[in-house]
Amino acid sequence: MTTDFHHRELVRVLKDMFGALLESGLEDIAPHFTWLQVAHDEVLLGPGEDFGDLFIVIEGRFLKV
Repeated sequence: MTTDFHHRELVRVLKDMFGALLESGLEDIAPHFTWLQVAHDEVLLGPGEDFGDLFIVIEGRFLKV
């Protein structure tokens, strides 16, 4: 589930990573995003797994286990 907060944070992170980003540009790539909500004790990637994806943390943090 995305909120206005998540959308604003995503735009901020992408601008920091890639420079100026037009809102229309975000709308072009947004359909390629998969939003995940991960519980504090949930494992997203197991040892040795490599999904080859880019993960952007909007709120919280990931820990290496």
